[in-house]
Amino acid sequence: MMCEVSVRIVLPAIRRELAKILHKEFGLSQTKIAKILGVSQSAISHYLKDLRGKTLELRKYEDIMNEIREFAKLLVKGADLQTQVKYYCKICSMIFLKGLVCKAHKAYVKGITTKLCELCKERARKILEFYSQ
Repeated sequence: MMCEVSVRIVLPAIRRELAKILHKEFGLSQTKIAKILGVSQSAISHYLKDLRGKTLELRKYEDIMNEIREFAKLLVKGADLQTQVKYYCKICSMIFLKGLVCKAHKAYVKGITTKLCELCKERARKILEFYSQ
């Protein structure tokens, strides 16, 4: 379940912030950003207009945004797939640890309990520990 929520909610939110940073701070075109992120140019347009990936408001969290900015720098330099997986998993885990997806997760899956929310947070802690080594 954790990965399903990540794909539906977290990944689009991360991509939205990456697209904005790559566009505003690095001056990349939508086409170039699409190629870097492996999505269509129209998806990038939607991210930049806040039409996609807006379920989570990540800009409020300085630690998450700092990690996303660091990731963006690496993407511009041509980060390999292993580095990309590391950063997506690390940022995703940070988001889960803050409990940012709990409400949205409950909307997608009926019967989610506080106990299950804690299970997601525990898994996120382990993933974060792994990628922080």
